[in-house]
Amino acid sequence: MLPLYLMPLFPLIGFAILILAGRSVKGTSAGWLASGAVLASFVVAALNFLNLGGQAHHETYWQWLPNMTGGNKNLSVGFYLDSLSSTLTLVVTGVGFLIHVFAIGYMDKDPRFARFFAYLNFFVALMLVLVLADSYPLMFVGWEGVGMASYLLIGFWFAGHHDRHAQDGINNSNAARKAFIMNRIGDLGFMLAMFLTFKAFGTLSLPQLFSGDLEGASRATVELICLFLLVGAIGKSAQLPLTTWLPDAMAGPTPVSALIHAATMVTAGVYLVARSHALFELAPTASTWVAVIGALTALYGAICALNQYDIKKILAFSTVSQLGYMFLAVGVGAYTAGIFHLVTHAFFKALLFLAAGSVIHGLHEEQDVRRMGGLAKKLPLTHAVSLIGVLAISGIPIFSGFFSKDAILLGAYESGNLVLYGVGLLVALMTAFYMGRWYFLVFRGAYRGKVAHPHEGGAVFAFPLVTLAVLATLGGLLSLPHFLGAPNYLGTFLGSVLPKHEGEPPLSTELLLVALAVGAGVLGLFLAYSRHRSQRLIDGPMRDASIHALYLDNLYDGAVGAPSRALAVAFDKMDRGVDGAVTGSAEVIAEPQGRAYSLWQSGYVRTYALSMTVGTALVMLYWAFRALGGMR
Repeated sequence: MLPLYLMPLFPLIGFAILILAGRSVKGTSAGWLASGAVLASFVVAALNFLNLGGQAHHETYWQWLPNMTGGNKNLSVGFYLDSLSSTLTLVVTGVGFLIHVFAIGYMDKDPRFARFFAYLNFFVALMLVLVLADSYPLMFVGWEGVGMASYLLIGFWFAGHHDRHAQDGINNSNAARKAFIMNRIGDLGFMLAMFLTFKAFGTLSLPQLFSGDLEGASRATVELICLFLLVGAIGKSAQLPLTTWLPDAMAGPTPVSALIHAATMVTAGVYLVARSHALFELAPTASTWVAVIGALTALYGAICALNQYDIKKILAFSTVSQLGYMFLAVGVGAYTAGIFHLVTHAFFKALLFLAAGSVIHGLHEEQDVRRMGGLAKKLPLTHAVSLIGVLAISGIPIFSGFFSKDAILLGAYESGNLVLYGVGLLVALMTAFYMGRWYFLVFRGAYRGKVAHPHEGGAVFAFPLVTLAVLATLGGLLSLPHFLGAPNYLGTFLGSVLPKHEGEPPLSTELLLVALAVGAGVLGLFLAYSRHRSQRLIDGPMRDASIHALYLDNLYDGAVGAPSRALAVAFDKMDRGVDGAVTGSAEVIAEPQGRAYSLWQSGYVRTYALSMTVGTALVMLYWAFRALGGMR
């Protein structure tokens, strides 16, 4: 077993080199240096994965808060590797490496090339800290670290980009601030959960917490802890009602969208719930809220994606929806299914984002799908991998999304809540439709764009795209359904950590559920195709509500933004009034008292020392005379 600290250390070293000496790194060397650092972390993660053997591995480096509770409950800085965190380290480093390589070609003309890769390395390092942390406070360090990296990367083009209007720089900065601020709301929930956990159990160390007696605290306390954890997860994973920051975050470079908002950071909330499963198992009410919020978010994201026109924003709302699917899974106790979908989603959504980046690059920064079409012949490789991504997310056999979505729907059905199952099935139908719309508008029909010769990005684009396409195709083999009678590798591997509530339903029931899920995907794609043939695909269903994301941003602006602006204007007027009064007072006493006072304020230290001496003497005389008067 290699030391666990090597995983975050390599990208952290890459970050330090590129920040301190990035200007001296010529050409694309900064990109390859950063990619090599993440690849080194992936090698360590893979070797540790192979050597884990189903047993958790805990490394303690130093005492952080010694004797904080007495006895042996010191809070240390250490890393904890079990089957759950090992799976996440492979996703973060493996998919992260592929996205780094893609970014070398995508960002090669950017004047701050080295700084961009420094930020990417910083993000990967802190994401690994989050995943490997052996305590909630250390996890929170990684939690805040990826939030800071996200802010830097979303707003990376704060001065505009290439030939775009400088106004884009303002939009990027606003999007970065919005993500940062909305995540702070969730962070408050996480902190309150930590405070209450420490009060209830006397420790924040994960191994101590989950190996101890959790029955000692009252159910109400555990429910409240889990609800606060849910608030934290909602903020980081863009669930309702804190979901509006993620679509705006598409203002950042496309590799950022792929890395942070598809494969890693936004899944941190799912990881938090799964990691805290021992608490959620004792909090059925909080778990139900996780499932309900997940289902509503999945439906919200799907509705909003129906009629977007930005090639990346369609994928962004799709990410919101798929994250809702993951919350639905862990909320009904199907933890393995939720983590399985987290893995497959990292494959096919990173693939789709990078394919979108290839299209944007080939069309000289065009992102409006209404100005695309017919790109299957012009960008054949991008078209082929995009089709694989669309089939995977739509849940079509044999692609990875079919297996993970089927597992989630099975978990929802076995929970006994048919409403949650029905919402999940409806979202599967809508997902296939809006992704079919995305595919047909971009790659089929007549070309509607203005760029004369769209082009592929070359080998540095092709390698990540093809690799992710293979993973999106074959990733489902990690966890095959019961009716195939094949081994469930991921389920067995995670079984040492995560509880299993899903049973083995009758064969007829499972086949019916599979048929319904596949039917929903096929029907959604068929509806998209039929609207494409009838030239009615650009304006999808629920047009205005979908375009404006169900007016959630408008609601927040009216409920929070407008009152805040009015309050700011009122304070500004009050401040101006105070300034006027002070200025007027100064003018009134300017003659002649002001001139006399100005002589006293000469700026000489000796003058002020004399003032202090005289003042002190007068105060002492005053109290001396009072004392004498009292003696009489």
